[in-house]
Amino acid sequence: MNESKWLNFVQMIKDKFAVQAEGQETTDIPGAVVKFIEWKNGDKEMRAEFHIKPKVLDKKTFYSRRIGSGVKEEYIYAADEKVEFAKFFEKSTLNDEWQEINIV
Repeated sequence: MNESKWLNFVQMIKDKFAVQAEGQETTDIPGAVVKFIEWKNGDKEMRAEFHIKPKVLDKKTFYSRRIGSGVKEEYIYAADEKVEFAKFFEKSTLNDEWQEINIV
């Protein structure tokens, strides 16, 4: 999904359902943004997230062969290339947490 399709999706949700929350969050990845919208569909609460983050170019792993030593991973991100994808969630009635929905 690209950003124009995301905007069309958000507009469709606003037209058909009662929107409970909408906004944008930052993550611990520099330059990454998560846009989200939450709405109520009948008795179910739904959430859609659109992730925009820099493309991972390389992953470096730092470790020692000694017992009990830690492992550290460092990611190298592209300055000009972005990765965009969407995730969809449904709120569980049992524990009030968001459960990811797999849409194929």
